[in-house]
Amino acid sequence: MVNEPHAFEDDIDIVETVENGETVFSAFVDGMIFRQYASNRAGNITVAMQLAVVALSRTKLSEDVLNVAVWFSETKPNLKGYFVVDRYRFQHPCKVISHIVVASKAEVRADIELIVGEAFEALGWIIDSQGGSSVEWFDARGTLEMSAHQRLKAVGRVHNALKVYRQTRPEKSIRG
Repeated sequence: MVNEPHAFEDDIDIVETVENGETVFSAFVDGMIFRQYASNRAGNITVAMQLAVVALSRTKLSEDVLNVAVWFSETKPNLKGYFVVDRYRFQHPCKVISHIVVASKAEVRADIELIVGEAFEALGWIIDSQGGSSVEWFDARGTLEMSAHQRLKAVGRVHNALKVYRQTRPEKSIRG
């Protein structure tokens, strides 16, 4: 299923508790504790939500970079290249990528950028190179530690997202 762009707030539930006189905000994602934030003041739930959204956005983008890198290497073995994804640190909505930077031979660099860009769009990311000035980058170094099962799951996830994306947005599809 295609992940539609959103800012992750709908994925997070915040619970405020007091433990030993300190206010603790617990951010839950899919019923599991994702992050906890302590505060000396009650009522900072908005700040806790903002921190959780940024953390979840970073986690999801890191996962998607790994998935796209594995999918790319498995389905496009004739295109040799490496990519990193840049995004503005505090950009809102959080599902925005600022750049995809490809390291490859000049004659295939643009093709790789288009292919990888379409995969990220299929996963719900927006590619928009306008925004802030502080950039953080995400790379796919973790693919080497992935098991065969994890790699297969990553390829299937991107493949399925692209299939739906191309059916719902045929005018944007670059590869049939």
